[in-house]
Order: sequence, then C-alpha cells, then structure tokens
Amino acid sequence: MMAHRPGAPAEYLHPDVLGQLRRLNGHVPEDFEPREWSVATPAGEYPVPPSVQALLAVVWPTEERLRTDDGFEWEVVLYSGGEGAETEPGLVAEDRAWYTVGHDDGQWFLLVDLAEAATGTNPSTYRVDHEGGQPVPTEVWLSHRLLGLRRSTAAIEFGRACAWGDADAVRTALDSGAGTGALERSGLTPLHLAVFAGSVETARILLDAGADPDAPLTDAIDVDDNHVWATYFQTYRGSRTTVDPVTCCSSAGTTPLHAVLESLTGIGADAGGADLSPLDMVRLLLAHGARHTILAADGYSPADIVFSMTLSRSETDAPEVYACLRLLYDAGAELVTYADWTPEETSS
Repeated sequence: MMAHRPGAPAEYLHPDVLGQLRRLNGHVPEDFEPREWSVATPAGEYPVPPSVQALLAVVWPTEERLRTDDGFEWEVVLYSGGEGAETEPGLVAEDRAWYTVGHDDGQWFLLVDLAEAATGTNPSTYRVDHEGGQPVPTEVWLSHRLLGLRRSTAAIEFGRACAWGDADAVRTALDSGAGTGALERSGLTPLHLAVFAGSVETARILLDAGADPDAPLTDAIDVDDNHVWATYFQTYRGSRTTVDPVTCCSSAGTTPLHAVLESLTGIGADAGGADLSPLDMVRLLLAHGARHTILAADGYSPADIVFSMTLSRSETDAPEVYACLRLLYDAGAELVTYADWTPEETSS
C-alpha cells in the first residue's frame, strides 16, 4: 500500500499568496498537511479550511518583523505555529464564522470568514478595530493584504533611517550598537544611503562613528532590481529624497564620493529645507579623508565625473556642478580620462 504524501503548499494557497510569502521570507513547510480541525466562531463551530491552516503554518524568520508599508508602519503579527485565535462575539456587528489570524500594533485584528475561506486558496481578509461593533469592513484578498507588508530588521530600519536622513533615528541606532559596515552583499553601506538622502548631518554622524568614506560597492546594483528602493526608500517617516540609488550605484567600486558626484544635480531637489547641499556633502567627505584619486569602474576620477557634466551645461545652468569641480581642484583632484581634453574635441 502506497504511503500518503502531504500535498505541496501550492495545493492549498494561491500562487499569488505564495509569491508574497516568498517576498516576505515566509514559507509553508513542505511537509504541511491539513488536519481535521474545527473552532468556535461567533456563528458557531466551523472547520478551519486548508488555506487558513496553511497560512497559520507559515514559518517566519525569527530575526525579522513585518510592518505595514504605509505612513503608520505598524508592526504586524501573523499567527503561526498552526493556531489562530478565537474571535470574540461582537467584534464585528455581523456574526459570521470569524477567526483571527493576526493583529498589528495599531490595535487592529486580521480576520477571515472560515465559511468563505473554504471556497478558495486566496481567502478574503478583514481588518477590524479592537473596539468592536463595527460593520463588516471591506474584504481584501490575502495576497493583496500581504502585498501591503514589508520586511523589517534592526539593520533594515537603520539603513532606512540613513536613506531618509533621519538623524535622530541614526544616532539611536548607533547608540544601540548598529555598525557602519556593509548592509548588503553588494557592499552598500549606511554612508552610501546617507549620501542618497543628501543629509549632511546624517553623513557626519556616520563618519564620526567610524564609517569608511572610501567604502566601495563590491557589486553593481542591478538596474532591474527594485530591492534597494523597496527595502530602504519606500514609505518612511524621515525626509524624502528624489535621488535614484540605482543611477548612483550602477557600477562596482562606487564609493560615497562617487555617488554624491553622480547624483550632483538630483540630491535633495524637494527635500523641504533639510541640509542637502551636494557641495557640503563633498566638503564633508573630503574633510573625513575621502580620496579623490580613487577611479570609478569606468576609469573616471572624481574630477572626471564632474568635468563631464560641464561639457553639455554652462555655469549659468549648473552653478553647483562648476562649484563642485573647483572644490575638487582646490583639494588637489586631477582629471584622468579628460587629462588631455581640448575644447575642439566636442565642437561640431
């Protein structure tokens, strides 16, 4: 007689749900198998369908948290270990087969209707205020509910604070033991992220804490990979930046100085009064020992990067570009790629 084999997770949860679980680093154990199981609900005893059992069986990384990807950034707990929680009668005005599968620190509960969930693999979810008695809220498919969450760790939160120029949060993280080394396998450091934010204050805090002003990327950030933006720049309480980190870090070997020079015309374009001068950032990096002799992956020196911007723009159109080039020259920087350039080379 052939032994019974548990079904694959895809048998119980929609592919869109499984895709979101993978994004959030959660997974249904391969040996998951639904059991005969009923629970008390406000509408009486109901069986817990396989889709809900699979959700409750998801294994989440212990070192990570989930947060809502909105302005509140509430921490979300999705129940695991195979058990949810019974829903008290009256939490929702309409008595249905409610069962609680999670909550957030905004004091909201996440419910499913077990009778409804038994009909598919992407069950509808309902977010309900703890005060109770409210009408049935708008249903949201589980896959869409998960889409509104993001991963969170202490390192990610530190990086996000740097990327948004949240100086107070950066100080707190450093005081709690956060390091200034690479946050990603690409070599991306908190200082790179502070440069993208354009916050001189945040960069100064990191440099004073020992951040390496010459830290290079070991790998390019793939222009088709939204990971950096989604991880560090999406919805945060700090000061918004318009800088595209992928544009600034498209090559291995990019240092914070290279990054600020590449983003010279974009840093802090609408950052609402924060200290976002590219010139001040360059001065700060040079004052903390950033070497203007390190070549970018394309062979350009820091002076080359800025000089190339003057070839198509006048000083009237781009005064900061020209001021930055003078600043680099005053620090002893030299042209390498453009060392033998003459004006005739660009004439038509």
